[in-house]
Amino acid sequence: MAGFNGEVDLRARLAVVEEGEEVFDYSGAGVEAETEKYRWCLVGRFLTDKQVNCEAVKSVLPLIWKPVKDVCVTEAAPNLFLFQFFHEMDMRRVVDDGPWTFEYHLLLCRQLVIGETISEVQLWEATLWVHLLDIPLGFVSKKLGEDVGNFLGSFVAHDNRRSKTVEGSSMRVRASIDVRKPLRRRMKFKWSASATSWITFQYERIPMFCFYCGVMGHSEKFCVKFFDNPIPKEMMPYDSSLRFVLKKSAAPKPDRWLRSSSPAREENGEENAEVESLNERIAENLSLAKSAQSFENQNRKFREKEVFEGKSADLVIREGGRSNQINSIISKSSFPNVVDGEVANESKRKRANGGSVIGLLEGGPSFLVSDMIIDPSVYRPAGLGNQAGHKQ
Repeated sequence: MAGFNGEVDLRARLAVVEEGEEVFDYSGAGVEAETEKYRWCLVGRFLTDKQVNCEAVKSVLPLIWKPVKDVCVTEAAPNLFLFQFFHEMDMRRVVDDGPWTFEYHLLLCRQLVIGETISEVQLWEATLWVHLLDIPLGFVSKKLGEDVGNFLGSFVAHDNRRSKTVEGSSMRVRASIDVRKPLRRRMKFKWSASATSWITFQYERIPMFCFYCGVMGHSEKFCVKFFDNPIPKEMMPYDSSLRFVLKKSAAPKPDRWLRSSSPAREENGEENAEVESLNERIAENLSLAKSAQSFENQNRKFREKEVFEGKSADLVIREGGRSNQINSIISKSSFPNVVDGEVANESKRKRANGGSVIGLLEGGPSFLVSDMIIDPSVYRPAGLGNQAGHKQ
Protein backbone atom coordinates (compact mmCIF):
# COMPACT_ATOMS: atom_id res chain seq x y z
CA MET A 1 0.00 0.00 0.00
CA ALA A 2 2.90 2.30 0.73
CA GLY A 3 4.17 1.88 -2.79
CA PHE A 4 0.76 2.63 -4.19
CA ASN A 5 0.37 5.77 -2.04
CA GLY A 6 3.83 6.88 -3.04
CA GLU A 7 2.91 6.59 -6.73
CA VAL A 8 -0.22 8.63 -6.17
CA ASP A 9 1.78 11.30 -4.35
CA LEU A 10 4.27 11.41 -7.25
CA ARG A 11 1.52 12.01 -9.77
CA ALA A 12 0.03 14.66 -7.56
CA ARG A 13 3.32 16.56 -7.52
CA LEU A 14 3.56 16.50 -11.39
CA ALA A 15 2.58 19.69 -13.10
CA VAL A 16 -0.45 18.95 -15.35
CA VAL A 17 -0.60 21.05 -18.52
CA GLU A 18 -4.15 21.79 -19.48
CA GLU A 19 -4.97 20.83 -23.12
CA GLY A 20 -6.64 23.33 -25.36
CA GLU A 21 -5.11 26.44 -23.89
CA GLU A 22 -3.28 27.22 -27.12
CA VAL A 23 -5.39 27.76 -30.25
CA PHE A 24 -4.21 27.47 -33.85
CA ASP A 25 -6.08 30.05 -35.88
CA TYR A 26 -6.86 28.90 -39.45
CA SER A 27 -9.69 31.30 -40.06
CA GLY A 28 -7.58 33.47 -42.35
CA ALA A 29 -7.93 33.89 -46.11
CA GLY A 30 -5.19 31.36 -46.81
CA VAL A 31 -7.58 28.45 -46.18
CA GLU A 32 -10.29 29.63 -48.57
CA ALA A 33 -8.71 27.80 -51.50
CA GLU A 34 -8.92 24.48 -49.64
CA THR A 35 -12.50 25.03 -48.47
CA GLU A 36 -13.51 25.98 -52.02
CA LYS A 37 -12.57 22.46 -53.07
CA TYR A 38 -15.44 21.03 -51.01
CA ARG A 39 -17.90 23.78 -51.77
CA TRP A 40 -20.18 21.57 -53.89
CA CYS A 41 -19.42 18.22 -52.31
CA LEU A 42 -21.85 15.51 -51.21
CA VAL A 43 -21.05 12.94 -48.55
CA GLY A 44 -22.96 9.69 -48.78
CA ARG A 45 -23.16 6.05 -47.81
CA PHE A 46 -25.23 3.09 -48.92
CA LEU A 47 -27.85 1.55 -46.67
CA THR A 48 -26.25 -1.87 -46.37
CA ASP A 49 -23.87 -3.79 -44.15
CA LYS A 50 -21.95 -5.06 -47.18
CA GLN A 51 -18.72 -3.51 -48.35
CA VAL A 52 -19.39 -1.44 -51.48
CA ASN A 53 -16.63 -1.33 -54.07
CA CYS A 54 -15.54 2.22 -54.86
CA GLU A 55 -14.49 1.40 -58.42
CA ALA A 56 -17.94 -0.02 -59.12
CA VAL A 57 -19.52 3.16 -57.79
CA LYS A 58 -17.27 5.24 -60.05
CA SER A 59 -18.30 3.25 -63.10
CA VAL A 60 -22.07 3.36 -62.46
CA LEU A 61 -23.23 6.54 -60.73
CA PRO A 62 -21.59 9.08 -63.08
CA LEU A 63 -23.27 7.35 -66.02
CA ILE A 64 -26.63 7.76 -64.27
CA TRP A 65 -26.12 11.33 -63.07
CA LYS A 66 -24.44 12.65 -66.25
CA PRO A 67 -22.98 15.78 -64.60
CA VAL A 68 -22.22 18.51 -67.12
CA LYS A 69 -19.08 19.64 -65.26
CA ASP A 70 -18.04 16.13 -64.18
CA VAL A 71 -17.78 14.62 -60.71
CA CYS A 72 -14.94 13.19 -58.64
CA VAL A 73 -15.71 10.13 -56.48
CA THR A 74 -13.44 9.20 -53.57
CA GLU A 75 -13.81 6.78 -50.67
CA ALA A 76 -13.34 8.68 -47.41
CA ALA A 77 -13.96 5.67 -45.16
CA PRO A 78 -15.39 2.17 -45.53
CA ASN A 79 -18.77 2.61 -47.23
CA LEU A 80 -18.49 6.40 -47.01
CA PHE A 81 -17.96 8.36 -50.20
CA LEU A 82 -17.31 11.93 -51.22
CA PHE A 83 -18.90 13.16 -54.46
CA GLN A 84 -17.15 16.35 -55.48
CA PHE A 85 -19.02 18.34 -58.12
CA PHE A 86 -17.59 21.31 -59.99
CA HIS A 87 -20.81 23.22 -60.45
CA GLU A 88 -23.67 23.87 -58.08
CA MET A 89 -26.34 22.96 -60.64
CA ASP A 90 -24.92 19.44 -61.02
CA MET A 91 -24.91 18.90 -57.27
CA ARG A 92 -28.38 20.37 -56.81
CA ARG A 93 -29.86 18.21 -59.57
CA VAL A 94 -28.48 15.03 -57.98
CA VAL A 95 -29.96 16.00 -54.62
CA ASP A 96 -33.36 16.98 -56.03
CA ASP A 97 -33.75 13.99 -58.37
CA GLY A 98 -33.10 11.38 -55.70
CA PRO A 99 -33.40 8.89 -54.18
CA TRP A 100 -30.64 6.89 -55.86
CA THR A 101 -29.82 3.23 -55.46
CA PHE A 102 -26.80 1.10 -56.27
CA GLU A 103 -27.33 -2.66 -56.52
CA TYR A 104 -30.70 -2.15 -54.76
CA HIS A 105 -29.03 -0.33 -51.86
CA LEU A 106 -30.33 3.13 -51.03
CA LEU A 107 -27.85 6.01 -51.20
CA LEU A 108 -28.05 8.31 -48.16
CA CYS A 109 -26.33 11.60 -48.94
CA ARG A 110 -26.29 15.26 -48.05
CA GLN A 111 -24.10 18.27 -48.69
CA LEU A 112 -20.83 18.20 -46.82
CA VAL A 113 -20.51 20.79 -44.05
CA ILE A 114 -17.16 22.54 -44.06
CA GLY A 115 -15.36 21.94 -40.77
CA GLU A 116 -16.87 18.59 -39.79
CA THR A 117 -14.75 15.46 -39.59
CA ILE A 118 -15.51 12.18 -41.31
CA SER A 119 -16.07 10.39 -38.00
CA GLU A 120 -18.80 12.92 -37.11
CA VAL A 121 -20.84 12.34 -40.27
CA GLN A 122 -24.19 10.77 -39.46
CA LEU A 123 -26.39 9.72 -42.37
CA TRP A 124 -29.79 8.37 -41.39
CA GLU A 125 -32.12 10.50 -43.49
CA ALA A 126 -33.54 9.59 -46.92
CA THR A 127 -35.49 12.11 -48.97
CA LEU A 128 -38.38 10.43 -50.76
CA TRP A 129 -41.38 11.42 -52.84
CA VAL A 130 -44.59 10.19 -51.20
CA HIS A 131 -48.03 9.95 -52.80
CA LEU A 132 -50.98 10.71 -50.57
CA LEU A 133 -54.01 8.74 -51.68
CA ASP A 134 -57.71 8.67 -50.73
CA ILE A 135 -57.82 12.31 -49.62
CA PRO A 136 -61.41 13.51 -49.14
CA LEU A 137 -62.53 15.79 -51.97
CA GLY A 138 -61.91 19.45 -51.29
CA PHE A 139 -59.04 18.95 -48.84
CA VAL A 140 -56.07 18.80 -51.22
CA SER A 141 -53.88 21.75 -50.23
CA LYS A 142 -50.29 22.76 -49.56
CA LYS A 143 -51.09 22.97 -45.85
CA LEU A 144 -52.14 19.33 -45.84
CA GLY A 145 -48.94 18.41 -47.73
CA GLU A 146 -46.76 20.13 -45.15
CA ASP A 147 -48.59 18.50 -42.25
CA VAL A 148 -48.32 15.03 -43.77
CA GLY A 149 -44.64 15.61 -44.64
CA ASN A 150 -43.88 16.44 -41.02
CA PHE A 151 -45.92 13.41 -39.94
CA LEU A 152 -43.73 11.19 -42.14
CA GLY A 153 -40.50 12.83 -41.02
CA SER A 154 -39.57 16.31 -42.13
CA PHE A 155 -41.37 18.17 -44.92
CA VAL A 156 -39.12 19.18 -47.82
CA ALA A 157 -41.20 20.22 -50.83
CA HIS A 158 -44.60 20.07 -52.41
CA ASP A 159 -45.37 19.08 -55.98
CA ASN A 160 -47.16 22.13 -57.36
CA ARG A 161 -48.26 20.24 -60.45
CA ARG A 162 -50.56 18.10 -58.30
CA SER A 163 -52.15 20.93 -56.29
CA LYS A 164 -54.89 21.46 -58.90
CA THR A 165 -58.42 20.35 -58.17
CA VAL A 166 -58.44 18.19 -61.30
CA GLU A 167 -55.98 15.86 -59.61
CA GLY A 168 -58.84 14.48 -57.54
CA SER A 169 -58.11 12.88 -54.19
CA SER A 170 -54.32 12.53 -54.34
CA MET A 171 -51.24 14.66 -54.02
CA ARG A 172 -47.43 14.30 -53.93
CA VAL A 173 -45.02 15.60 -51.30
CA ARG A 174 -41.32 15.22 -50.62
CA ALA A 175 -40.20 14.37 -47.11
CA SER A 176 -37.01 13.47 -45.29
CA ILE A 177 -37.53 10.15 -43.51
CA ASP A 178 -35.45 8.43 -40.82
CA VAL A 179 -34.43 5.06 -42.28
CA ARG A 180 -34.18 3.56 -38.78
CA LYS A 181 -37.93 3.89 -38.32
CA PRO A 182 -40.66 1.82 -40.00
CA LEU A 183 -42.34 3.27 -43.06
CA ARG A 184 -45.70 4.87 -42.44
CA ARG A 185 -48.55 3.07 -44.18
CA ARG A 186 -51.42 5.49 -43.58
CA MET A 187 -52.67 8.40 -41.47
CA LYS A 188 -56.07 8.96 -39.87
CA PHE A 189 -57.76 12.09 -41.20
CA LYS A 190 -60.71 13.82 -39.56
CA TRP A 191 -62.51 16.01 -42.10
CA SER A 192 -65.68 16.77 -40.11
CA ALA A 193 -66.96 16.66 -36.55
CA SER A 194 -68.19 13.12 -36.96
CA ALA A 195 -66.38 11.77 -40.03
CA THR A 196 -62.88 10.36 -40.33
CA SER A 197 -61.02 8.49 -43.03
CA TRP A 198 -57.58 7.09 -43.81
CA ILE A 199 -55.00 8.68 -46.08
CA THR A 200 -52.78 5.95 -47.48
CA PHE A 201 -49.15 6.40 -48.56
CA GLN A 202 -47.11 5.09 -51.45
CA TYR A 203 -43.39 5.75 -51.86
CA GLU A 204 -41.54 6.35 -55.09
CA ARG A 205 -38.37 4.37 -55.87
CA ILE A 206 -37.93 2.91 -52.41
CA PRO A 207 -35.38 0.11 -52.22
CA MET A 208 -35.64 -3.15 -50.34
CA PHE A 209 -37.58 -3.00 -47.09
CA CYS A 210 -38.77 -5.56 -44.57
CA PHE A 211 -42.37 -6.77 -44.86
CA TYR A 212 -42.32 -7.63 -41.16
CA CYS A 213 -40.93 -4.52 -39.44
CA GLY A 214 -41.21 -1.99 -42.29
CA VAL A 215 -37.60 -0.76 -42.01
CA MET A 216 -35.61 -0.12 -45.19
CA GLY A 217 -32.27 -1.77 -45.84
CA HIS A 218 -33.08 -5.44 -45.21
CA SER A 219 -35.72 -8.07 -45.85
CA GLU A 220 -37.54 -10.37 -43.45
CA LYS A 221 -34.92 -13.03 -44.17
CA PHE A 222 -32.45 -10.98 -42.11
CA CYS A 223 -34.86 -9.35 -39.67
CA VAL A 224 -34.10 -10.00 -36.00
CA LYS A 225 -37.69 -9.27 -34.99
CA PHE A 226 -39.01 -11.79 -37.50
CA PHE A 227 -36.66 -14.46 -36.15
CA ASP A 228 -37.97 -13.81 -32.65
CA ASN A 229 -41.60 -14.07 -33.75
CA PRO A 230 -42.00 -15.69 -37.18
CA ILE A 231 -45.42 -15.50 -38.82
CA PRO A 232 -46.79 -16.71 -42.19
CA LYS A 233 -46.07 -14.57 -45.20
CA GLU A 234 -49.72 -13.75 -45.80
CA MET A 235 -49.93 -12.25 -42.30
CA MET A 236 -47.04 -9.79 -42.82
CA PRO A 237 -48.13 -6.25 -41.88
CA TYR A 238 -46.32 -4.75 -44.88
CA ASP A 239 -46.38 -5.64 -48.57
CA SER A 240 -45.41 -4.29 -51.99
CA SER A 241 -48.45 -1.99 -52.09
CA LEU A 242 -46.26 0.65 -50.40
CA ARG A 243 -44.35 1.03 -53.66
CA PHE A 244 -45.66 3.55 -56.12
CA VAL A 245 -45.35 2.09 -59.61
CA LEU A 246 -44.50 4.75 -62.14
CA LYS A 247 -46.63 4.43 -65.23
CA LYS A 248 -44.57 3.86 -68.32
CA SER A 249 -45.45 5.96 -71.33
CA ALA A 250 -46.89 4.02 -74.23
CA ALA A 251 -44.42 3.18 -76.95
CA PRO A 252 -44.91 5.36 -80.05
CA LYS A 253 -46.73 3.62 -82.84
CA PRO A 254 -44.90 3.26 -86.15
CA ASP A 255 -47.90 4.68 -88.05
CA ARG A 256 -46.42 8.13 -87.60
CA TRP A 257 -43.42 7.29 -89.77
CA LEU A 258 -44.55 4.17 -91.69
CA ARG A 259 -46.17 4.43 -95.08
CA SER A 260 -47.41 1.26 -96.78
CA SER A 261 -48.46 2.89 -100.04
CA SER A 262 -49.17 6.29 -101.58
CA PRO A 263 -52.29 8.19 -100.36
CA ALA A 264 -53.82 8.03 -103.86
CA ARG A 265 -53.67 4.23 -103.93
CA GLU A 266 -55.11 3.95 -100.44
CA GLU A 267 -58.19 5.88 -101.55
CA ASN A 268 -58.65 4.00 -104.85
CA GLY A 269 -59.81 0.40 -104.39
CA GLU A 270 -59.42 -0.41 -108.08
CA GLU A 271 -55.73 0.41 -108.00
CA ASN A 272 -55.32 -1.85 -104.99
CA ALA A 273 -56.92 -4.68 -106.92
CA GLU A 274 -54.62 -3.92 -109.84
CA VAL A 275 -51.58 -4.22 -107.61
CA GLU A 276 -52.75 -7.58 -106.30
CA SER A 277 -53.34 -8.85 -109.85
CA LEU A 278 -49.89 -7.68 -110.88
CA ASN A 279 -48.33 -9.51 -107.95
CA GLU A 280 -50.13 -12.70 -108.96
CA ARG A 281 -48.86 -12.43 -112.55
CA ILE A 282 -45.32 -11.83 -111.35
CA ALA A 283 -45.49 -14.92 -109.12
CA GLU A 284 -46.83 -16.98 -112.03
CA ASN A 285 -44.06 -15.78 -114.34
CA LEU A 286 -41.43 -16.60 -111.76
CA SER A 287 -42.83 -20.12 -111.43
CA LEU A 288 -42.76 -20.63 -115.22
CA ALA A 289 -39.22 -19.30 -115.44
CA LYS A 290 -38.13 -21.64 -112.70
CA SER A 291 -39.69 -24.65 -114.54
CA ALA A 292 -38.02 -23.66 -117.81
CA GLN A 293 -34.67 -23.31 -116.08
CA SER A 294 -35.06 -26.77 -114.54
CA PHE A 295 -35.92 -28.26 -117.92
CA GLU A 296 -32.92 -26.59 -119.54
CA ASN A 297 -30.62 -27.95 -116.84
CA GLN A 298 -31.89 -31.47 -117.46
CA ASN A 299 -31.31 -31.13 -121.21
CA ARG A 300 -27.81 -29.79 -120.66
CA LYS A 301 -26.93 -32.72 -118.40
CA PHE A 302 -28.28 -35.16 -120.99
CA ARG A 303 -26.24 -33.60 -123.82
CA GLU A 304 -23.08 -33.59 -121.73
CA LYS A 305 -23.65 -37.25 -120.89
CA GLU A 306 -24.01 -38.14 -124.58
CA VAL A 307 -20.78 -36.30 -125.49
CA PHE A 308 -18.93 -37.93 -122.64
CA GLU A 309 -20.14 -41.40 -123.59
CA GLY A 310 -19.14 -40.89 -127.20
CA LYS A 311 -15.68 -39.69 -126.28
CA SER A 312 -15.22 -42.60 -123.88
CA ALA A 313 -16.19 -45.05 -126.58
CA ASP A 314 -13.74 -43.43 -129.02
CA LEU A 315 -11.03 -43.79 -126.38
CA VAL A 316 -11.76 -47.49 -126.18
CA ILE A 317 -11.19 -47.87 -129.93
CA ARG A 318 -7.79 -46.14 -129.74
CA GLU A 319 -6.53 -48.57 -127.10
CA GLY A 320 -4.89 -51.32 -129.28
CA GLY A 321 -3.85 -54.09 -126.96
CA ARG A 322 -6.88 -53.98 -124.64
CA SER A 323 -9.57 -52.61 -126.92
CA ASN A 324 -11.76 -55.69 -126.97
CA GLN A 325 -11.67 -56.13 -123.18
CA ILE A 326 -12.29 -52.47 -122.36
CA ASN A 327 -14.95 -52.19 -125.05
CA SER A 328 -16.79 -55.14 -123.54
CA ILE A 329 -16.67 -53.71 -120.00
CA ILE A 330 -17.76 -50.22 -121.04
CA SER A 331 -20.53 -51.36 -123.37
CA LYS A 332 -21.98 -53.81 -120.85
CA SER A 333 -21.59 -51.92 -117.57
CA SER A 334 -20.71 -48.28 -117.86
CA PHE A 335 -22.20 -47.27 -121.23
CA PRO A 336 -25.03 -49.61 -122.16
CA ASN A 337 -26.47 -47.16 -124.70
CA VAL A 338 -23.33 -47.00 -126.87
CA VAL A 339 -23.58 -49.01 -130.13
CA ASP A 340 -21.02 -49.73 -132.80
CA GLY A 341 -22.47 -47.22 -135.23
CA GLU A 342 -22.23 -44.39 -132.69
CA VAL A 343 -18.65 -45.33 -131.88
CA ALA A 344 -17.68 -45.23 -135.54
CA ASN A 345 -19.37 -41.87 -136.08
CA GLU A 346 -17.66 -40.38 -133.04
CA SER A 347 -14.32 -41.69 -134.32
CA LYS A 348 -14.86 -39.94 -137.62
CA ARG A 349 -15.73 -36.68 -135.87
CA LYS A 350 -12.61 -36.99 -133.79
CA ARG A 351 -10.37 -37.44 -136.85
CA ALA A 352 -12.04 -34.48 -138.58
CA ASN A 353 -11.25 -32.28 -135.56
CA GLY A 354 -7.53 -33.01 -135.69
CA GLY A 355 -7.24 -36.17 -133.66
CA SER A 356 -8.49 -34.86 -130.30
CA VAL A 357 -11.87 -34.35 -128.76
CA ILE A 358 -12.52 -31.85 -125.97
CA GLY A 359 -14.66 -33.11 -123.14
CA LEU A 360 -16.52 -31.03 -120.51
CA LEU A 361 -17.79 -32.51 -117.30
CA GLU A 362 -20.53 -30.84 -115.26
CA GLY A 363 -18.87 -29.00 -112.40
CA GLY A 364 -15.44 -30.34 -113.50
CA PRO A 365 -12.50 -29.29 -115.73
CA SER A 366 -12.33 -29.48 -119.51
CA PHE A 367 -9.94 -32.15 -120.87
CA LEU A 368 -8.70 -33.94 -124.01
CA VAL A 369 -9.78 -37.49 -124.64
CA SER A 370 -6.18 -38.38 -125.44
CA ASP A 371 -5.22 -37.29 -121.96
CA MET A 372 -7.71 -39.55 -120.20
CA ILE A 373 -6.27 -41.74 -117.44
CA ILE A 374 -7.30 -45.42 -117.51
CA ASP A 375 -7.67 -47.13 -114.17
CA PRO A 376 -5.84 -50.47 -114.59
CA SER A 377 -7.81 -52.17 -111.83
CA VAL A 378 -11.17 -51.85 -113.56
CA TYR A 379 -10.09 -50.99 -117.13
CA ARG A 380 -12.20 -47.85 -117.27
CA PRO A 381 -11.49 -44.10 -117.25
CA ALA A 382 -10.40 -42.96 -113.80
CA GLY A 383 -12.72 -40.54 -112.00
CA LEU A 384 -15.73 -41.46 -114.08
CA GLY A 385 -17.92 -39.78 -111.45
CA ASN A 386 -17.00 -36.29 -112.77
CA GLN A 387 -13.50 -36.53 -111.27
CA ALA A 388 -11.37 -37.18 -114.40
CA GLY A 389 -8.18 -35.17 -114.71
CA HIS A 390 -4.99 -34.76 -116.70
CA LYS A 391 -2.11 -37.16 -116.55
CA GLN A 392 0.55 -36.26 -114.01
